[in-house]
Amino acid sequence: MTDTDTGNDSFDLPGFFPGMIGVSGDKGILQCQEDPERGADKMSEKRRVILWTCLAAGLFCMELILISLTPLAKIGNGTRFGSSGMFYNLYMGGGSYLIPLALYCMNVRAMKYVIGCVNGLWLICHPVIALICFGAMSLTGLFKMSYGFLDTVSLLTAGMFALCSFTVGILWYPMCRKKAV
Repeated sequence: MTDTDTGNDSFDLPGFFPGMIGVSGDKGILQCQEDPERGADKMSEKRRVILWTCLAAGLFCMELILISLTPLAKIGNGTRFGSSGMFYNLYMGGGSYLIPLALYCMNVRAMKYVIGCVNGLWLICHPVIALICFGAMSLTGLFKMSYGFLDTVSLLTAGMFALCSFTVGILWYPMCRKKAV
């Protein structure tokens, strides 16, 4: 089918892409045309959800990597840096954010609420991880643990990233739920 206005190949997918009129090809590159009534508000909302979800997922994955560098990871075999357990945690943590985000990018609007539930689930873990890291730093004298300077810095860094992840997780809700003006 040919679009008479531009001469490009065009087709409409009503109901599949809400807020979009159609998809038209221009020299092999697909371009989306925004619906003037709904497009700008929905796109800014979508950008906010994508930005804040990627930020939350990135901080959480960085937190998991930093935890694998702490002396607490040396206690068991599962989360040492470079181990299969560390990679499993990264896949599970990052995938729990990124799989619903990919579906949300394909205009499955319900995935925004799934991302909100995932975010709420991981919000429980962030303060617990921070308390464990800061508690391990403060209890070193009590249990006569001989943490070196780098071990203390790794615990402090992991705890700070846990607090940053918690803050971004809390801010995700007002930033992604507010309506565009």
